[in-house]
Amino acid sequence: MVHPLVTVGAVILFGVLGLGLAGDLRIAVILSAAIPMFTIYTVLAQETGHEGLASLALLMATVASFVTLNVAIFLLV
Repeated sequence: MVHPLVTVGAVILFGVLGLGLAGDLRIAVILSAAIPMFTIYTVLAQETGHEGLASLALLMATVASFVTLNVAIFLLV
């Protein structure tokens, strides 16, 4: 939840500086920051033997994103 909030702050800051994005692009940037991590996260963790923990983290992030993405879409649109 921190990454999307930082992204919103950056979008607002760039808008104040005159480097703002168009409406649809602004929404796309914020929603892209709100999606869960990529599935390669688990593959990369295999090198250190933490694939089980990484897959659990990925599962929890995906489940939580069901709620948070719907709230973000509701607030942005």
